[in-house]
Amino acid sequence: MSPEKSPADPNFPIVAVCASAGGLAAYQAFFSGLGPGKTPGMAFVLVQHLDPVHKSLLAGLIRAFRPLTCSR
Repeated sequence: MSPEKSPADPNFPIVAVCASAGGLAAYQAFFSGLGPGKTPGMAFVLVQHLDPVHKSLLAGLIRAFRPLTCSR
């Protein structure tokens, strides 16, 4: 078994997950499948398709659902 990778490792996996504006349930289902309190060992970039003038609430909603580091 190889040691867990850190974000400073050039081979640290980055996963992009994309959804439409109505994709919150899909994001929640995805993150619930990771299991509570487990570190997935990878970074997730969430891409949501929204109208450019609509403010996204995604980071706050995901943060409330799973305590991961979220940024916009």
